[in-house]
Amino acid sequence: MIIVDASRVAGQPARLHGIVRQPETRMLDMKALPFAPLVPNDDTIEAMREARRGDLPQFANVEDLFNDLRADDRAAGDQ
Repeated sequence: MIIVDASRVAGQPARLHGIVRQPETRMLDMKALPFAPLVPNDDTIEAMREARRGDLPQFANVEDLFNDLRADDRAAGDQ
């Protein structure tokens, strides 16, 4: 990763267009993103599928939601 002083580039005042254009040009030249795209793991993929199917639990209020979220913690403490 190249870090530059955005206020001055090559002794000249930086222009926003140039600062934005440089990474874009580099991506086009490399034909790749400058970062690894996030690839969801199996658990995340299954959660997304459940959401699309509408197989998500419903809660009447926030308190019920948090009670459900904490249920695993309470069960683990009982062991």
